[in-house]
Amino acid sequence: MKIALYVTSHGFGHASRIAALTKEFIKFGCDCYIISDRPSFLFPQEGSFCHIIKRKTDTGMVQQNWKVPSVDETFQELLQLWQDKDKIVEREIKFLNEYAIDFVIVDIPYLPILAAKKSNLPVYGITNFDWYFNYLELVTEETNHKIIRIIEEIRGIYSLCDKSYILPFSNEKSVQAMPNQIKCGNLAKYTPSSREEVCKRFKIQSNKKIALITFGGIMSDIAYFESLTKNTEYVFLTNSPLGSSDNVILIPRDFDYSLLISACDVVITKVGYSTLAETCAAGTYLCYATRDNFPEDQALISELKYYNNCQHFKILDNSIDICLPKGEITKHYDSRFKLENSNIALNILSSYLKDNFSNLGAVIDFGTNNSTLLVYSTDNLNHEVCFYDIRITGIGLNINQGIINKRSMTKAFNELSIQLDICQALGIVAHILVTNIGRISTNFNHFEDLINEKYNVIWEVITPDREAKLGVLSSLNIENIECDFYNADIGGSSTEISLIKQGKIVELISLPVGILLYYQRFKESRFNFEQISEIIQQEIEDILGQNDFPLKEGSCIYGVGKVFQNLACIYEGKDHYEHFYKLKNFDLQDFLFYLHDMINHKSKYNYHDYNGKKLNETIFYISLAILQALNNVLHTNKLVVNPWGLEFGYLIEKEKNNEV
Repeated sequence: MKIALYVTSHGFGHASRIAALTKEFIKFGCDCYIISDRPSFLFPQEGSFCHIIKRKTDTGMVQQNWKVPSVDETFQELLQLWQDKDKIVEREIKFLNEYAIDFVIVDIPYLPILAAKKSNLPVYGITNFDWYFNYLELVTEETNHKIIRIIEEIRGIYSLCDKSYILPFSNEKSVQAMPNQIKCGNLAKYTPSSREEVCKRFKIQSNKKIALITFGGIMSDIAYFESLTKNTEYVFLTNSPLGSSDNVILIPRDFDYSLLISACDVVITKVGYSTLAETCAAGTYLCYATRDNFPEDQALISELKYYNNCQHFKILDNSIDICLPKGEITKHYDSRFKLENSNIALNILSSYLKDNFSNLGAVIDFGTNNSTLLVYSTDNLNHEVCFYDIRITGIGLNINQGIINKRSMTKAFNELSIQLDICQALGIVAHILVTNIGRISTNFNHFEDLINEKYNVIWEVITPDREAKLGVLSSLNIENIECDFYNADIGGSSTEISLIKQGKIVELISLPVGILLYYQRFKESRFNFEQISEIIQQEIEDILGQNDFPLKEGSCIYGVGKVFQNLACIYEGKDHYEHFYKLKNFDLQDFLFYLHDMINHKSKYNYHDYNGKKLNETIFYISLAILQALNNVLHTNKLVVNPWGLEFGYLIEKEKNNEV
C-alpha cells in the first residue's frame, strides 16, 4: 500500500509528527511518500520504506523570529501561492497517479486535498489547527479583500476531506474547518533515551541537572537567557549561543531533540505542538513562553491546564522571569498525554480499507520464516486484493528436535500480532494457514495458545499436498498459462515442487529442504557459494531421484513466495520489496548468471525488508543455490516470479467452492 503524506511549510512540529506517523505506517508494511520542504533530519532515514520528496505545497506563516509572525509577508506569500494554485494541483495530480498512491494524508496543506479528490483518492486530515482558523484570526479591517476570499476558499477545500483526525492541543475553534472529525490521542516523534547515554555523549557530570532550551526551527537570539547560566546546579543544552559559561553546551541545529527530551530534567521552550506533545508524553518538567499574535497558541495553552508539571514564564525587556525547579525532579506521567502513534496509524489504515472495500476477509500464510497477510474484498464471487503484507517471523530459527526456540516464538508473536491488529481493527477473523512449521514442531500449540489469548483466529495446519496445490492455484489463476511448467515454493523448512501439464497437477512432492534449515547448517561454515550450491544440488537431485519425480518435462519454473521475490528484487536492483500484481518473466540462465556474477565479483546489493534490515548474505547464497539446483535438475530455461503465494491460492479455492 502506498500513502502520500503532505506536510505544511511551517515550523518543525507538523513534520515531526508526520515522521512519527510514517514510522507506524512502515511498521504495517506501507510505502510512504512524504512531500515536504522541511529539513530531511526530521524524517525517517533512508533505508526504510520512507521516500522524501522535497517541495512545498503551501506557505504557512512567515516569521523573522520565534515570537512574532509577519502578517503582511504571510498574506503576500498566500497571494503568490494562489497565482500558482492550478500548477501546483496539476503537479500533484500527476505525482499521485504516477506513483499509484492509494490514499493521501495532509497536515495541513490544502492544495493537495484538491489534487487527491481530482484523482478520486481518499484524503484524511490530521492536525490540531487548520490554516483557515489561523489566517482568519489575523484578518483586520485593512486586510486585502482578495486575501479574505482566498481564506474562504481554503475553508471550502478543507471540507473535501473524507475524515479529519483531531489531535490534542486543539479546541473547537482551531479546527473549525475540518469535517468528519475523529478525536485521537497524542501523536509525537518521541524516543525514550538513557540519561546515562546523554551524559556520556555531552560529557555531563551525573550529579548535574539537565535543561534543554529549544525554540524550534526559527533562528533565534536567546541571549537574554544567559542569566539562567548562573544556576550551576544545571547544565544547559541549546542550539543558540548563550554566553560563555562552562555549563552551556551548544548542540547542532539538526540534532533530533526527541532523543533528549525524556533524558532531560527540564525543557525550556516556546509553545509549539511537537515540543509540548513530546515533553508531556515524557513526563518532563516544562517551562514555556507564549508567542505574540499566534492564533494556535490559544489551543496549545488550554491543553496545558491538564499538565501539572509545568510553569509559564514571561519575557520582558530582554529578561526572563523563570524559576527553575530545585531539589529532586521527578517525571509526572498522565494518560491524557500518552502517545497513541500506532493506534492512530491503525485507525487511518483500517478506515481506508473499510470505507473503500466491502465484504472483507483475511488469510495468512504462516511459514517457518515468514508470515504473509492478504486482506481481500469479495462481491458476487469476484475478489479484489486490498492489502498485502509480508514480514519475517523467524519462528523456525534454531528449532531443535521439533522444539521452537522461546526467543524465536516471542519475535514471531510480535510480528504476527501486527498483522492480526489490522484484522482486528477491520473486524474480521483471519484464517491462518500453517505450513511446515506446524508439521515439524512439537510445541506449536504453545504458540497458538499465545495468539488465541489475544486474538480470534482460525488455525489450519495444512498438509504438504494441500500446500503445493494452493501454490499451483495461485499461479494458474493470475493469467492463462499454456506451457507445461514446474511450480516451486521454497520455504523455510520445506520446498514444494509440482509438475503442471495442460493446467493440471500430474505430480507433486514436498522436499525436506528449506532456507532456514540450510542457514542453520551453513551460517558458521567457511563454505563459499560454489560449495554450498554443490551440496544443495546433490541433495535435491538425490531426493527427486529416489522418489522418481519426473524431470525435463516442464520448460519453466513458476516461483511462488518470498524467496523468489527477494531474488527478483536483487536482480532488478531494488532497495526493498514493492509488491507487483502481475507475473514477472526472466530468462533463467541470464537470471542465474547475473546473480552468480554478483557473488563472484563480491558486488554489493542494498535490498532490505520492511524493517530496514538488509537481506542476510548467507540467505541470499542459499536462495540462489536452491534455485540453481532446481534449474540444473529440472532442465528449465525460464523463470516466472509469482507475486502471490499460497494465500492467494486459498482465495481462489474459496471462490471455486462458492465460499467467498
